[in-house]
Amino acid sequence: MKNTVHELITDLKAAVLIGDLDSIHAAVDQIRGTDDSDLPPSALLPLGEILARLEPADFLQFLDDDDAAVRGAAAAASALAWIAGKKIEPAALDYAADDPAPEVRAAFTQALARAPEKAAAFADAWLTAEPETTRQSGIQLLGQLVQPSLHLIKKLEPFDGAEDQETRTVLVETVNTLGAHGMAGPVLDLLSGWAGRTEPNVWVITRALSASWSLGESVQALEILQKLADRVGEIRPVVRAMERHRP
Repeated sequence: MKNTVHELITDLKAAVLIGDLDSIHAAVDQIRGTDDSDLPPSALLPLGEILARLEPADFLQFLDDDDAAVRGAAAAASALAWIAGKKIEPAALDYAADDPAPEVRAAFTQALARAPEKAAAFADAWLTAEPETTRQSGIQLLGQLVQPSLHLIKKLEPFDGAEDQETRTVLVETVNTLGAHGMAGPVLDLLSGWAGRTEPNVWVITRALSASWSLGESVQALEILQKLADRVGEIRPVVRAMERHRP
């Protein structure tokens, strides 16, 4: 798998260096023809870094490609090119944020988060956008920002009630990332609010309070879990989370 990725990166880099569009399209065809098992999502950002060296007109077309790996590389490239000051319309970034493939959105938000101050405005807008996939990008981008504002963290409040499992999964990942990177206080406040809901999301809360970052916050974690237990009873997920925090 590593050899395949290395070959794809090398060939794309050579094509971009030459600057011949036919060579670039041939290298992109190689990406399309690579089996998913040989092209992990982690490869999309490095491929995007190479595409970002091109003029935007030469890679933005790939945002609409049939192949998710090609779209992911192009989405990452669009974010990196925008950060670098190239002419990328905000609509192109909105389009990438609404991509149906999680791996595309992940590569895109990772790239965009390299400029956290600029990216915060997109996170703010996408957290209240209408398409579910765009909101997922907003949640994911928030977790990748360095010390996001309390204003942005509070915007996560309604998402525990999301019916979409992918949204819930991204929410837990973001909450855990924030908790592990110095934002435990605001995250615990968020979780406490969720635990007090009429119908709390047990899966989201217990997943967050079973993560390693929460073990350093056991006193408050147990208080939140007890609040949750008062709502739903001492069911197995709650009891298991509690056990992680008891001496």
